[in-house]
Amino acid sequence: MSNNTSASKLSRAIKNGPLASVFGLRKDETVALRERRLSEDPVLIYALAHFATHNDDKDRDTWLEVWINLAGEREAAAAEVAHTRDHNPPGTQDEFGFPDGSYNNIELTLKTNVMKKSDLAGAWLQVRIHTIGNDTWRFSTWATLVFSDGTRIEQPMSHPETLNESKTQFNHYF
Repeated sequence: MSNNTSASKLSRAIKNGPLASVFGLRKDETVALRERRLSEDPVLIYALAHFATHNDDKDRDTWLEVWINLAGEREAAAAEVAHTRDHNPPGTQDEFGFPDGSYNNIELTLKTNVMKKSDLAGAWLQVRIHTIGNDTWRFSTWATLVFSDGTRIEQPMSHPETLNESKTQFNHYF
């Protein structure tokens, strides 16, 4: 029996047998198709937004929204933080806000719009605040993205940016 025939029989056995789910195969897929699918453009599997607060803090009651957007305003990952208590240890200057000189990280939730590594050129990190009263926040931001092939891409840090009740949004392009 030739190697091609053996491989074909093995492929059919895996595809149709009880091991199909172990190999992650769909019913209409052969082992070769599975290998090709895995080698396609890697997809985003993890996203983290970083914030370095400069000399004007973000108040504890200012609501923060963060997205990784693809071209066409499609969200690939997002987070909404109504209160930021969990991002600063108790006992710091302001355990509910982002105090002057602080560094804060926010893990983003992946959305249904899959981001491929090839989408990176048209993508951006978007930050929006919703103030209660007067708040001015001066910060720099950047994102860390991890793709299914293990690639980790860290966006360069933005120049210092200021958001307040009249300018509520900032876009930082990859």
